[in-house]
Amino acid sequence: MIQFDGSIRRMYIVLLAALLGGGVAFRVAVAWLDVHLKKEPVAIRESLATVPVTLGSWQKVGQEAALSEAMVEELGTPIYLTRHYALNGDPLQGIAEVHLAYYTGLIDTVPHVPDRCWGASGLVMTMPAHAIDIPVDLGAWGADPELTNQATGAPYRVAWTTDPVTRRRKKILLPPADEPWKMTVTVFQSPSRPGTRLFGAYFFIANGRLTPSPYAVRSLAFELTDRFAYYCKVQMNAELPDTPDAEERFTALAGSLLQSLVPEVMRCLPDWSEVERSGPRSDPVAAQH
Repeated sequence: MIQFDGSIRRMYIVLLAALLGGGVAFRVAVAWLDVHLKKEPVAIRESLATVPVTLGSWQKVGQEAALSEAMVEELGTPIYLTRHYALNGDPLQGIAEVHLAYYTGLIDTVPHVPDRCWGASGLVMTMPAHAIDIPVDLGAWGADPELTNQATGAPYRVAWTTDPVTRRRKKILLPPADEPWKMTVTVFQSPSRPGTRLFGAYFFIANGRLTPSPYAVRSLAFELTDRFAYYCKVQMNAELPDTPDAEERFTALAGSLLQSLVPEVMRCLPDWSEVERSGPRSDPVAAQH
């Protein structure tokens, strides 16, 4: 049996006491500072499947995509929607794929975005990711001066939608009015279709706020003082003829669709002003397609 002299035993006791004391002090500091290292989930209000099949001049075409179990695991969430819309119901006038994915309660995550994933599938990037203004008419949405975002102090924008069940008009809070509404756009080409360009545009709604950056999601949805956390990726894809005005045409199509889509997405997401005021129940979030 190995024996240690008294000085080594005393040093061991001192180090053990320091380790235990540090752990207790860390827990006390976290509680005193109201820091939440582990986020609790906040349930989505409505299934993403309740997003209307008609959005302004856009109408759903085809069947909604259902991912395999392996693809759902890769996506990182079972709460998603992938649907195609055609302008005036006619794919020849314009067709776009809408992809929504909802995440909640995660400590950290790396969102799947076109500029990271499409290249791995064999597509060639012809224009790097860049941020542009979301081409919607912000003036169509007012602001509610009585409901402000606690993180920014700015009032939430307000839109009105029709409840898909009751058919009643419903007030919907949109991301705050003081922050720029931008989305990230990347352009790719498929070697098998050299005459077209594939546009992928996305932004994130995280804890009631909006960002075009997959990196900024972490600072919005994982604020240390927030007990709850969620974010939703809103992505729109479209393949257009390779013409000099292809990006301008894509931007116009995106604005036309997003003007009606954004309020409907916010209707499904948690009311963050309510979370800020009282905090929701941390019920497990069921998979909703």
